[in-house]
Amino acid sequence: MSCHYKTFSLTLVRHATVNGPHALYGSQCDIACLPEQLQLLEPLSLHDAAKFTQVYVSPLLRTRETCERLFLNAPIQPVIEPLIQEFNFGVLDGKPFSSYSPHDNQMLEAFNTDSVNFPLPQGETVTAFAKRIKNFLLELMLKAQDNDHLLLITHGGVIAQTLSLILNLPLAQLLITMPAAYTKATRIKLSIPSAANLASLTQPQGFFGQVANFNVSLKELN
Repeated sequence: MSCHYKTFSLTLVRHATVNGPHALYGSQCDIACLPEQLQLLEPLSLHDAAKFTQVYVSPLLRTRETCERLFLNAPIQPVIEPLIQEFNFGVLDGKPFSSYSPHDNQMLEAFNTDSVNFPLPQGETVTAFAKRIKNFLLELMLKAQDNDHLLLITHGGVIAQTLSLILNLPLAQLLITMPAAYTKATRIKLSIPSAANLASLTQPQGFFGQVANFNVSLKELN
């Protein structure tokens, strides 16, 4: 018995550069984009904007500003999705690196060395973050229709975690070797059985995904 598949694309765009000192900007720091960097982002034409079936945006200001700029010529009603906001860095979220105490440096070093066993105080665990992104992606796969083109305007950590789940590679490795650039797009092409359910998607080879583009402008997408 043949298995019918639905195929669709998932495009992830990282927000523009933030207007603040060097720091870990997560879900607890609702910082705006750097205005001059936002202005450099070319808005989509009506034709290009219409290619996207649905647009999902993190609720944080920097992603909403990026969305407004991209769709300046083609106003839309995006889905504001809390599940795709950035990782919560707890007590270090938004704190400038230049103001770190020795204890702060020790916490960050421990977290970077072993994030599972040394979570940041008042922050999110990497396990909870991975589960949050996975739950969103699985639900998205089930709702997607054949030939859909879905756009997520989100954050670097979310993009890395998505690639980790799709490519079955460690998150820490992707954050170093494939960091998402500001305002750039990563497109993933996905195929899943039309009759898939939540249980089947979590099984080995429950879905098939490949990266078609990485860190390109929206105009360069395949």
